[in-house]
Amino acid sequence: MANQASAHALDEWREARGSIARYDKALLDLRKYGFGLATLLLTANGYLIQQTQLTVLAAIGIYIVILVLLVGLFRFDRSYQVFVLSSVIRAVELEKALGLKLTQEISKWSQKYCTEVWGVWLYGSFAVVAGIIVAGAAAPTPAAPADGTAPGTATATFIATESGTATFVATSGAEAADEPAESVAGLVEIGAVGAKVASVCFIAIGFLAWIHVTKGRELGERLNRVLGRAAAPADSRRPRVYLAGPEVFLPNAKAVGLAKRQLCWAQGLEGVFPLDNDAEAAPRQGHRPEDVAYRIGAANEAVMRACDGLIANLTPFRGASADVGTAYEMGFMRGLGKPVLAYSNTERPYPERIAAQFPDAEMKRTADGRPADPDGMTVEDFGLEDNLMLIGAVRASGGAMVSRDAGAGADAVARIRGTDGLTVCVDQARRLLCG
Repeated sequence: MANQASAHALDEWREARGSIARYDKALLDLRKYGFGLATLLLTANGYLIQQTQLTVLAAIGIYIVILVLLVGLFRFDRSYQVFVLSSVIRAVELEKALGLKLTQEISKWSQKYCTEVWGVWLYGSFAVVAGIIVAGAAAPTPAAPADGTAPGTATATFIATESGTATFVATSGAEAADEPAESVAGLVEIGAVGAKVASVCFIAIGFLAWIHVTKGRELGERLNRVLGRAAAPADSRRPRVYLAGPEVFLPNAKAVGLAKRQLCWAQGLEGVFPLDNDAEAAPRQGHRPEDVAYRIGAANEAVMRACDGLIANLTPFRGASADVGTAYEMGFMRGLGKPVLAYSNTERPYPERIAAQFPDAEMKRTADGRPADPDGMTVEDFGLEDNLMLIGAVRASGGAMVSRDAGAGADAVARIRGTDGLTVCVDQARRLLCG
């Protein structure tokens, strides 16, 4: 079952990567043809402006038409980006379970260089350029004089006086006397047009930014949480639960871990399996065995510190009691003040399991009637599933020890791998950590 779940997860990851590639290509084509169309419209607009003298209202009307096209293009762009980001989020989730890092690394570098922001600025730049062109088109030009002289051209006139002398008079076109007033009026009109166009530009850029922020914020925060970014608000991420137990020793340990993580995810939790840490994946050749062991232990402690709680599998492992590493991890998390929950895939009483370790010897009793092993050492008999310190930690955390029998015919591997008790513990963890 675990192998099948791992295979399905790998197939889903491949489909997620394929979806990312398809949406990326569609987004690239949209921008390529969309920006080409915007450039063509701006060029045509500039050409028409040179051929005609536009009124202020006509200039603003042309700008609004171009702006509507840019906003529509941007909205389609954002839709494809949402599709891409959704596929990225799912790919990252699956990679963390499968021990892969391709999409995670790409996402980290993409966010580092703010590649998504450049698209917003590019659309905004088109809007600003269009506004500048229209503002220039709407600016008034001086009218030609009635005598055909070009505006602003100086003319000279000699006027004969009664005394017989000639006086030189210089003028600038037919309306030289009114030039200061016309210049001031022209500047005022240019300023008015510029103010109107600038206002529309700011409204357009603000609208684009609003779409970018409101539509992308939720997916962006979710991607940060999946990548483990500290920027995500503490109350917006899923509680992380460390999944302790002897499953790490199974031949298909990672597949079993994936199945446990998926069970947690379905209940709103993020399961963390011990084999997920980088120390487990690091090369061991050339290192002393004890150094490798210490490195793995330190990595597991670091992972537990970053978790909000622990669920332990206390199914007997190579003896009558729980795995000793799991017992240590329960104490570690309890010492950090974090909730500890546990389950066991056997309902056989603890004293009976101790007695089964001595098949050829008879159990004894102490002088005060307590059970003891063949060597005379007392055996805990409090009606608990395992050592009182382990079960007491669960109760003190607000949980209840869960026992589910895997069946008389179940072998050691099947008992360890069972998830009936885990399902109950995950529900307890959800209520404790999510409220």
